[in-house]
Amino acid sequence: MKNIKNKFIIFEGIDCSGTTTQSKLLSKCLTEHNIKNIWMCEPTDNGIGKLIRDILGGRVKLNSDRIDNKVVTNRRASPAACLTQDGQRK
Repeated sequence: MKNIKNKFIIFEGIDCSGTTTQSKLLSKCLTEHNIKNIWMCEPTDNGIGKLIRDILGGRVKLNSDRIDNKVVTNRRASPAACLTQDGQRK
């Protein structure tokens, strides 16, 4: 397989459109072909990420300033924030 070093692949779609399923299938396929990869999702599955999912799902109400703050905090905790420019973990 051709060298595909340091690519960042993003799946986008509305909720329940299959982006998680498809991205996990790709990660599994890459792993089976001995291609290192890191699967991640936004918002994350940490506490702040779960809160953001609840806000987006209408289960929690916050004003827009507080929502922006939560999104920024979640991005800083994201696995992507823990990678160096060459794709290695910090």
